[in-house]
Amino acid sequence: MPVSLLFQIAMVLCLAAGTLAAAPALLDVASALAVATVLLQWRGLGALPRLFAALAAAGALAVALVFPARLGEIQTALRQGIAFAALLSVLGLLRHPVRRSPRMRQAALCLVRFPARRRYAAVKLGSHFLSLLFNVGIIPLLGDLLSRDEPETRDEAQRRRLLLAGMRGTVLMTLWSPMGVGFAIVTGAIAGLDPMRFAALAFATAMLLLLATCLLLGPAEADAGGSEAGQDGLLPRPMRPILLVTLALLALTVGLHGVLSLSFVMATILVLPAFALLWLRAEPGAAPLPFGQDLKCLLQGMNDMRTEAAIYLSASVIGAAIAVAIRETGLWQALQAGAAPGLPALFACLLAIPLAGAAFLPHSVLVVLLAQLLGGSALGLDHPMALGMTLMLTWAIAISLSPISAMSLMTGALTRTPSPVVSLRWNLGFALTLMALSMALVSALYGLGC
Repeated sequence: MPVSLLFQIAMVLCLAAGTLAAAPALLDVASALAVATVLLQWRGLGALPRLFAALAAAGALAVALVFPARLGEIQTALRQGIAFAALLSVLGLLRHPVRRSPRMRQAALCLVRFPARRRYAAVKLGSHFLSLLFNVGIIPLLGDLLSRDEPETRDEAQRRRLLLAGMRGTVLMTLWSPMGVGFAIVTGAIAGLDPMRFAALAFATAMLLLLATCLLLGPAEADAGGSEAGQDGLLPRPMRPILLVTLALLALTVGLHGVLSLSFVMATILVLPAFALLWLRAEPGAAPLPFGQDLKCLLQGMNDMRTEAAIYLSASVIGAAIAVAIRETGLWQALQAGAAPGLPALFACLLAIPLAGAAFLPHSVLVVLLAQLLGGSALGLDHPMALGMTLMLTWAIAISLSPISAMSLMTGALTRTPSPVVSLRWNLGFALTLMALSMALVSALYGLGC
């Protein structure tokens, strides 16, 4: 087992123990382990996470030298970043059980076998819920199923439409999933935001956007039949056990959040390892492996998330360093003195973050920065729901428009198309529709004083 993986496991354990026992020393150990893990994995990281890590180190050093009194904010940001990195690491534990699950494959296959009239909506809605377990892995799974020589998947244009449906359904899942990094960033930064109420609002918003985009953007196709698997009522039989598993995972996470008063991030970090092990034992797979081999594959999933973990760990520190600089140079006071109306500020966020994504800039840093700056401002205190929903909506729109997002890169690879074409041409109408609906929703929330 690689030393870096042992450090990752130790980081997660120290973070969990330090949080449950309220032991800052253990959190400091987790911080040291997280930094050491990035250094040990340095050669295996791509250019972007290396750049992020270097910028984070430079930002932390600059704050220590120029604004030493604000170094505590960098330490807090580092601890938040560790939580994000640990969350991504434990999400990786689900990869092996889900990949080998015959039930997951059957559930995805039944979506592409829906009658043609309903197939786009079925794939979009089904991918939305399946991605709660499989995350972005649902896209290559669909790509594998759509590459089969079946009547429903032979047409290349149809295959592309269905892959886009899967991508868009997955994008909208990021709006409300309590196990998502975006949700963790936003709910952790806005002091007056009730995570449970916000999750309920975000879920309702995602359902509304799914329905609206299916009606407005779904291709009108004649019913070309489809197999019986797609005609088993509104909820096909293969989807039912997977949705039950998803509901069980959500219930465990929400229950732990409520009973122990933990953040959703920490609740997820505690629940997912046990959940992944239980799944491993409950569903051996089509070709069962010895438990030791299964466990090795399970833990390898943590290492597979090293790029994302390094990026979000670094983004938290970068955002905090920029926020300190803005506050200390007087720029923030000048902006607050100008008393800019809140709704235009929210609209500016709605435009700026997706534009950054479209310009090949990682939107995560901008979301972290704005969440840290605005979360404790008058806007965040008076309108926490409106601000939180603005940031979550921009997160989703930016993913769909970003040529460097994992979803755009995967969809581009599966369709043999450059990722900028996927994000900036194929997804442009989807993103503009989301933007228009988002502005209406944010306006309503702001007008209601939420």
